[in-house]
Amino acid sequence: VSDFSNIDWSTGNIYVKIEYQDNISPNFTVLDTIKAGTTFFAFASRTTERLRNIEISTTTPTTDQVLKFNGTQWSPSSFSMPSIQVFTNVGNFNYITPPGVKYIEVEMVGGGGGGGSTGTLMTSSGNGGNTTFGNSLLIANGGLGGGTNIMGGIGGNATIGSSLQGIAFKGATGNPGQNTSIANVYGTGGSGGSSPFGGAGAGAFDGTNGESAIANTGSGGGGGGSFGGINGGSGGGSGGYIKTLIINPSSNYSFTIGSGGLGAIGGQLNGGNGASGIIIIKEYRQ
Repeated sequence: VSDFSNIDWSTGNIYVKIEYQDNISPNFTVLDTIKAGTTFFAFASRTTERLRNIEISTTTPTTDQVLKFNGTQWSPSSFSMPSIQVFTNVGNFNYITPPGVKYIEVEMVGGGGGGGSTGTLMTSSGNGGNTTFGNSLLIANGGLGGGTNIMGGIGGNATIGSSLQGIAFKGATGNPGQNTSIANVYGTGGSGGSSPFGGAGAGAFDGTNGESAIANTGSGGGGGGSFGGINGGSGGGSGGYIKTLIINPSSNYSFTIGSGGLGAIGGQLNGGNGASGIIIIKEYRQ
C-alpha cells in the first residue's frame, strides 16, 4: 500500500511486515510481522461511521453546526438561541406555543400591594392581583396592601403544579412605618416588599407621599408618612415569584397578569401604588 489513507482501519486486523535487503542479495529478509497499534488507528477518526454504536450521517456539516441525535442517527444540526416573550399588560390572555418548541421556561410574579397611610379620612390600600399561567398550573398570588399598624403588607404565596419542578418563593412583607414624638417632625412610611425583580416603592420621608413601585416588578408600594406621634403607613407586600420549566408544552395556555394594588389616599400622606405582575417565557427548540 502506497498511501495509509487508503487502508480500511475499521476492521482492526491490520498487520505490518518489516523486511530488509542488503546490497548483495536480491531478496528481502523478514524481520518481524506485528499488529498495528493505537498510533496507526489514529487514521480511523477520518472515517468514523458510528458513535456509541449509532450511525453518523454522511451529511457535511456547515460552520457552527453541532452533532445531534435525531432519533435515528447522529447528524449535523444548527444551534439556536431561545426566543423570549414578555407579557406586561394586566388582564386575561392566551399564550400560543410556537411550532418546534421543545420546552419553555416560565418566570412570573404576582402584583404588589399598595402602601398604607394614616388618618381617619384615608382609604384602605389595595391588594395586588394574582398572576396565573395555565389556570391553576402556576399561581403567584398578589401581595397585601400596607396598613397603619406596625406590620407591613404580607407577601403573596406561590404554588407550582405537582407535575412540574421549579422554584416558588413567597413574596416579601412590606416594612412598617415609624413615628416621632418631636413636634412638627414627620414620621416615615415603610418601604414596600421587594420581589426578585426589585423596584419596591420607598416609604414617605420628610413630608412626602410614599413612592410607587416600578411597573411590572410585582413589588409593593411605599407607605405614607405621618405626624403627631403616630406610625407612618406601612409598605405593601410583594407578589409571589415562580420560575419553572415545562417540558413538551401544550399548544396553548391561558394566563393572567395581576394588577398592582393602589396606595391608600386621604390620610396625612398618601401611600404609593404597588407594581403589576409580569410573565416572561423563554422558548427552547433544542
